Amino acid sequence: MADAGPAVARAGAPNAFGALVPVLLLLTVISGCVDAAAYLGLGRVFVANMTGNLLFLGFAIAGAPVVSVAGSAISLVSFLVGVFVVGRAIAGGRTAPRPLVRNFTAVQAALFAGAAGLARATRAAGPSPEAFAVIALLALAMGIQVGGVRQLAVPGLERTTVVTSTLTALALSLFVPGRPEAATARLLLSAIALFLGALTGAYLWLHAGVVAPLVLAAVLAAGASVTAAVAAPA
Repeated sequence: MADAGPAVARAGAPNAFGALVPVLLLLTVISGCVDAAAYLGLGRVFVANMTGNLLFLGFAIAGAPVVSVAGSAISLVSFLVGVFVVGRAIAGGRTAPRPLVRNFTAVQAALFAGAAGLARATRAAGPSPEAFAVIALLALAMGIQVGGVRQLAVPGLERTTVVTSTLTALALSLFVPGRPEAATARLLLSAIALFLGALTGAYLWLHAGVVAPLVLAAVLAAGASVTAAVAAPA
């Protein structure tokens, strides 16, 4: 395909968005889950919310002792590499919704599983070289997710990691007429999904350590890949 526009827009089917919504909500849960694991268990670093990492870098460079320059920098760079990888795949023409979602979520599942295995083998706790390696894998996976999701451009679910813009859009959609009701519902579900992911990730970290939320993320990403393969529009 020569056209590099949003994959869903090219699908052409009226119900093109519907089949993707559960997958994107599942990915939003994953975002909250892995960010909880990284922030609480790997040294106060985000792997999905890059706005937080950019702020943390500023805090750390200013001398704040509670954040890690290395951890935030590694996360940012790895995330951007993930976005670049998806961008290159899209530039190569592999942008139909079903294979795009199926493939990037399968890669995510493998990266999350690798991160969980590495964290278990090294007993990674941040900040440490072992934790930084786990952070790199997680941020790479999240960059791949965000790059793929942005290409899909499903109204109300254009982002699966950042809640500020989602809440802003939700507030506007509630008080400014004209936004489709379906998009407003997706915005609300997206915020809830991110919250539930963070809640679940934090609970698992508190009761089972950092590996448990990463294993859950791998399972959910694998589920998203299977769901995309059988349900998303081609």
